[in-house]
Amino acid sequence: MSQELQTAQQFAATISFPAETDELPAVSVLVPAWNEAPRIGACIESLLAIDWPRLEILVSAGGNDGTYEVAKRYASDRVRVIEQRPGEGKQAALRSLLTLAIGDVVYLSDGDSVIPAPTFHAVLEPIVKGEAEVVTGPYRPYQHDAAAPFVFYQWSIDRAVERRREMHSEGVSGANVALTRRALDAIDGFNHEVKTGTDYHLARRLRAAGFAIRYVDSAVETEYAGSARPLVHRRSRWLRNIVLHGVAFDDYQAIFATARTVAVSAGFLLWPLGWRWTRLPGVLLWFTAFSYLLAVRIRYARRLSAETGLPAGPGYLARLPWYTLLDVTASLWPLLDLASRGRRWRW
Repeated sequence: MSQELQTAQQFAATISFPAETDELPAVSVLVPAWNEAPRIGACIESLLAIDWPRLEILVSAGGNDGTYEVAKRYASDRVRVIEQRPGEGKQAALRSLLTLAIGDVVYLSDGDSVIPAPTFHAVLEPIVKGEAEVVTGPYRPYQHDAAAPFVFYQWSIDRAVERRREMHSEGVSGANVALTRRALDAIDGFNHEVKTGTDYHLARRLRAAGFAIRYVDSAVETEYAGSARPLVHRRSRWLRNIVLHGVAFDDYQAIFATARTVAVSAGFLLWPLGWRWTRLPGVLLWFTAFSYLLAVRIRYARRLSAETGLPAGPGYLARLPWYTLLDVTASLWPLLDLASRGRRWRW
């Protein structure tokens, strides 16, 4: 028996679950996967490698790239695969999977994620100990992509945010979150229609129902944007979801923070178009603001480099101004998405 399993069983002995008290709780892993054919196999294989005595893996797979066919190859007594239909969306896929789940605990991840066993155990640990009913953790790039400059840049910013997190979190990561059945039942599972922002909606409903979200700093691996377009789309979607769902949950503080981010980005990018740009004080002030942004991101990169041993050398620093300008531009994109009815609720 592995040391991890022995440790987890010691946790289980201290609490009372619907399952037998001398056993670990049954866990159902729900994985919605759309157009993830190159990645869904690694996701399922990582879950199959986890040493947990009662673990079922439920996958809702679909898309036009053969994701369902790839996932179906892994179907077994431990892996159940159902087909996700076009237009169904992540929320409906999770709803379908939950009706099949038999676990006392539900773990959510994505079809492009790789879930290391230590991360899975770390996220389940507070639930098994009876300390929490909702636990989430972060994500990081795939190991083979982590040193790529553009990926490293995004990860350095994510890690800067994660270091400031305390024991409890405002939100959840849909790629790395575990919940008890009681918590899901209290918010009526995934029965609410959510076109976009399923993670944000889930976190807000859990908090409204009185469930604190425990945060553990143990990451799953997932795909990061490898070029400008997916980065802009992802950042825009995050900010847009805060506005769209923030109104429904009266989360005006988050909406204000998003509006401030967009306003600062707009001012920074439009500043050179103003008449003051032709004057020396305006030029110096703009470069001072931009230099400050670069200095902050250099600090993030150096700290991540110290943590991981990955380089952030001259080549990375030479690209940093362009990455920073792209990041600022991405913060303006929600204005276009919110103004377009067709793009407003786009996933």
